[in-house]
Amino acid sequence: MFDPAIFQGAVRVYDRNCNAIASLVSAAGNRNESPLLREALPRLARIARAVGLGLRGSVVSLDSVYDCRRNRKAIFNRGIVAQH
Repeated sequence: MFDPAIFQGAVRVYDRNCNAIASLVSAAGNRNESPLLREALPRLARIARAVGLGLRGSVVSLDSVYDCRRNRKAIFNRGIVAQH
């Protein structure tokens, strides 16, 4: 059974078909999630390597809350393309 309360306050990664790939970092409901993306990217890279995938050239589409210079740099440095 789907319980939306389980999915609140976490940074998640989905594939293009909206399938959840990983829930990477939990956050309190009142905490700014933007810095959490930088914590989540290394974990995402480890998960991708573990299953034989590469992130270079992948496209990521993020909510505007994640749009800041530090996040854009972290995404760019991993070879991921940010879609606006």
